[in-house]
Amino acid sequence: MEHRVMPLRLPAWAQEVSLALFITVMQVQGTVVRNAGEVVQRPLTDLGYAG
Repeated sequence: MEHRVMPLRLPAWAQEVSLALFITVMQVQGTVVRNAGEVVQRPLTDLGYAG
């Protein structure tokens, strides 16, 4: 009897979900680190930059 080793693979949808979560976490973490020392010039309620 021949034994075959089958690699453990996640379904395609699970791979896509895990990749999307990883990218989201990395982008949020990068934004938080980059903006940690910045002083906010205008409050979010001031719509001067909208448009």
